[in-house]
Amino acid sequence: MTNIKVLFIFIIWSFGIKYSKINTYNELMEGWYKVEVIIELLKTCIPTIVGALIVIVPTAINKKMELKQNREEQDFKDKQQRYTQLITLFTRVLRGQNNEEYDKKDFDELINLINTINITGDLNVVKSLNEYVQTWGKKEEADQNAAYSSLVKAIRADLSVDEKQIKNFPEIGLVEINIKRKSN
Repeated sequence: MTNIKVLFIFIIWSFGIKYSKINTYNELMEGWYKVEVIIELLKTCIPTIVGALIVIVPTAINKKMELKQNREEQDFKDKQQRYTQLITLFTRVLRGQNNEEYDKKDFDELINLINTINITGDLNVVKSLNEYVQTWGKKEEADQNAAYSSLVKAIRADLSVDEKQIKNFPEIGLVEINIKRKSN
């Protein structure tokens, strides 16, 4: 007898005395025959199961990686759109405050976007954005330009744009404001 049969006989015998009516060696061997049939069935099924797993597991992993990549791409596009919209609204609101072009909807939209970024945005972007907003209404153009540059650098870092060049990024201000002041 093989070791498996001996182990099986011992297990059946030790538990069988209490839980079944296996009393003789023949009855025990009939139980073993049933186990052998099950083992043969498993031998034929296991290659099929393994073959299916070989196909299913990599497909599931690839699908999960694809979904993650798509989600990251969509998050990037959403951030990029949000930041572009933010700068566009800065221009509209700050340009329009001193004349008839001022639109309250643009201001409300800007406030909503600032609040959205404050809640969901990158920590450095939130900090830079709030520092820039605090310079509004002040006469020091250099302070505004420095705060705006800091905001643009934080946005570029969040979007992973030119990570190597952020250190050398120039001090710029909101282009529309600087052009308007020069034209006056």
